[in-house]
Amino acid sequence: MGRGGRMESPGAARAVGGRGGEIVTAAGPAGAAGLARTVAASAAMAVATGRGTGRAVRPAAVAAVLVAVLLGSLLAALSGLAAPVRADDRLVVRNLCSFPVWIAQEGLPGTKAVVKLAPKERKGLAVTIGDAVILPTRVWPKAGCDKSGENCTIGERRSASVNSALEATWCSGEGCRSWFSLELNGGYTLPVSVEPRAPENTVAGCSPAACPALTTQACPTREDLSTDGAFPKLAREDLRMRDPKSGDAIGCFSPCGKLTAPTRVGGLGFRQTDREAEAYCCTGAFAGSEACRAGPVDKTQYAKLVDKACDGEADAWAYDRAHGLRTCTGPVRLVYTVCPKG
Repeated sequence: MGRGGRMESPGAARAVGGRGGEIVTAAGPAGAAGLARTVAASAAMAVATGRGTGRAVRPAAVAAVLVAVLLGSLLAALSGLAAPVRADDRLVVRNLCSFPVWIAQEGLPGTKAVVKLAPKERKGLAVTIGDAVILPTRVWPKAGCDKSGENCTIGERRSASVNSALEATWCSGEGCRSWFSLELNGGYTLPVSVEPRAPENTVAGCSPAACPALTTQACPTREDLSTDGAFPKLAREDLRMRDPKSGDAIGCFSPCGKLTAPTRVGGLGFRQTDREAEAYCCTGAFAGSEACRAGPVDKTQYAKLVDKACDGEADAWAYDRAHGLRTCTGPVRLVYTVCPKG
């Protein structure tokens, strides 16, 4: 089943496959559950018939019942994980991690602020633009949360803007263009990817972006944030973000993120406009794309790590648009995946 390919099974839900093995059912849970019931009923009837005629029940018939029960359980589970995607669900979020994640969002009216995803689960989120021409949205993963999806170990915005975020700008109307990018200019937590589904797209820039190799183990531990020696005390900074309770590495600061995050979460507590942070947060003398790129930020270990781990498809600093920004024309659906390699 290739990208955009289709595979149909009689009596079952129709599936549309995409890159990464996404399953989108058209018939929904009823189709898979109905198939499971049909198989189980057929096997059970074979056993009952044997008993009713006084014939010995063959081991093969018993095995058929057992297989049907297992198949029913599997299909029921899959039908729950692959719930139908509605027409207005222009954002699909998937969790291929081995643990639950919560997807937090800002900018989608009428959608829950936090959505829980079990391992291998995916859900569609409605993007209702209404009369607005542009609707900006930010989405990121959280983990280790309480039952309400708050007080998380990973990805909690109250502690620092260290998250593997997707930023998208949706629009409507003739000649409309939507933009999206993986924003890692504050740091990252979990590996992520995003794939556009835009059948009417006419521009080459509407392409996937993936960061499957982002790990806390790869996070720089001796990053030079001295602004080319102007602040020598900042020449060897550990960018790993640690859980204040366990001490475990739970994310990786960007240079700007490390300099400006609160000290209680491992940051240095500067403001973005402080001279120590200007060159890495693209402010003051380093404001703007060209001025910031000419400074030290694009030469940091962090920028090189993101460029390599994401194959040049994500933003490592504020004006890193040459790498991360994607543009699509016409209706677009984005599939945002956490742990794309599982």
